[in-house]
Amino acid sequence: MNDAESFSSLEALLHRLGLIGESAQVECKESAWQLPRNVWETISAFSNTTGGTLLLGVAQRTGQFVVTGLLDVPKIQHDLAAGLRDMMNVPIPAQVEPLIMPVAGEERVILRVYVPEALPYQKPIYIRSTGLDKGCFKRVAGEDMPCTEDDLARFFQARSLISPDMTPVPLARREELDPTPIRAFRRLLDTQDPTNPVLTYDDDDLLRAYGALIQPEGQAELVPTVAGVLMFGTPSLIRRCFPAFRVDLMDVEGTEWVAAPTERGAGRSFQGPLLDIVRDVLGVLRKEVPERFALHPDNAQRVADPMHVALREAVHNALMHQDYRIHRPTQIRRFADRLEIENPGASLRDPDRLGEPGSELRNPRIAQMFYEIGWAEQKGTGIRAMQRAMDDLGLTPPTFESDPQDRSFRVTFYRHHFMDQSDLAWLEQFSALGLSTEEQKALVYARKTGQVDNAAYRSLNHTDTLTASRALTGLEGLGLLQRSEQRRGPGVYYTLAGEGAEALQVTPEITPEVAPKSKAEPLRLLAEGKRLSHDEIAGVILFLCAERPHTARELASALHRSAEYVRNSYLSPLVQEGRLQLTGAPNDPNVAYRAAHQPGVEQGGNRP
Repeated sequence: MNDAESFSSLEALLHRLGLIGESAQVECKESAWQLPRNVWETISAFSNTTGGTLLLGVAQRTGQFVVTGLLDVPKIQHDLAAGLRDMMNVPIPAQVEPLIMPVAGEERVILRVYVPEALPYQKPIYIRSTGLDKGCFKRVAGEDMPCTEDDLARFFQARSLISPDMTPVPLARREELDPTPIRAFRRLLDTQDPTNPVLTYDDDDLLRAYGALIQPEGQAELVPTVAGVLMFGTPSLIRRCFPAFRVDLMDVEGTEWVAAPTERGAGRSFQGPLLDIVRDVLGVLRKEVPERFALHPDNAQRVADPMHVALREAVHNALMHQDYRIHRPTQIRRFADRLEIENPGASLRDPDRLGEPGSELRNPRIAQMFYEIGWAEQKGTGIRAMQRAMDDLGLTPPTFESDPQDRSFRVTFYRHHFMDQSDLAWLEQFSALGLSTEEQKALVYARKTGQVDNAAYRSLNHTDTLTASRALTGLEGLGLLQRSEQRRGPGVYYTLAGEGAEALQVTPEITPEVAPKSKAEPLRLLAEGKRLSHDEIAGVILFLCAERPHTARELASALHRSAEYVRNSYLSPLVQEGRLQLTGAPNDPNVAYRAAHQPGVEQGGNRP
């Protein structure tokens, strides 16, 4: 580059780029082909101080700033977006904008990345893989400096005092807090601990003690906080301040979520203060589970049912850890084979640590109130309680999915038993491999839920992270599991290695000559772990899709195989051959398949 392409000062460069006055903190990094390793240190430093702008594609050489440009813009943008989502302890809401600048007769692309200062309750922001002690930085005189112990102590002190649910709600007034839920809260407190000193407080002092009321600096009046409105507000106040906050309970026909709202089945919504919502939602859900009683000489005493415990913990956790800044309702979806509870707000904990003691509290004031009335465990054992409850019933363990991109958290309870005769028959094909009980459980779990990860393996077998990792890697080495595209770190999961597992079948093959003509018998044989030929399974699929359209997940459940395997090995080829038709767009995850030729279907799947 010639001198005309260099800038003697940062101010001159920013003026040329039209960024004057945007930020007092600017960092330039060359990064021609890939992101430099220290980019995450800068993002941590910006987040922990006053924010700043990162310019990728600008080199600093001997006091000069040179626009070198990015040579692989799509890759760098992709890596940056993925890192902003996954590399730090919380997702970073950075603004990324490509800038085009003419240099020496050609256009060069740089990326402007604006990183805002993190909110007080989010700090400290640190690099997840490095950890808090070595991966936390601050910005000092234009440099990224490691945070000291004093810095961390200051962050955590501020974090304990300020949280999302302590934010004052300007639209709310003290007189709009309803005395009825306040009295109900007092009764619950008294039942849990009659000696609790806050029972002697008047209402205003009680609300201030729990952070439901605060007096902002410079104001004379008490103002309700987010926690105060959600716990004690009148229904009209809650609707006005949080119009999207409600719990939708939906009954869905079949086993698949459909895109069209009119086809989702019956449902109802719950709105109002949290105390009322929890009571009403659990009242509806518990009707499905018969109560258990223990007989004593003089009376019958109610016994805590494991399913009641699991549902209670799931509902409490969903509302206690919900991100109320996201304008989206909590959804409870009841399918034929499972129940899903999904709330806005991804988990603040590393997905690999879900189920371990301890918790990260998004709403510490609401959590404190739930804890003191006996609705939550202070040690963060809610997930373990759900796992134990399902284990006591012999049902498939619940799955927990945290999605930072969608900003949601979902727990799924399956209605089927974890290990039945069809599972035992299916496992027989692997008898020659001498699999341990723990390994067999992992395979059955992947078969029933579609995948298994480190957290699920730990939950199934009550083991540690390293043992689970070694076991899953071993099953991958045997060709029984296949790893997700993400090879390392949080989010890695394993699915059944469809074709590999199919090749290991050692049960006698059923030939076309002895295969029955109806679909019921092949489905029964599949459930028992028998092996059918490729054409026979294709025939069963055509039979099912002739009755009504089926999704890949529904067919996979009927065939006792993974949805990905069924889609790749059967559905896509049958569509290409014209024997199946799609009911929607190919990239729609809920697209269904229908048979194209009824005569061929009636002949057991032979081609017309």
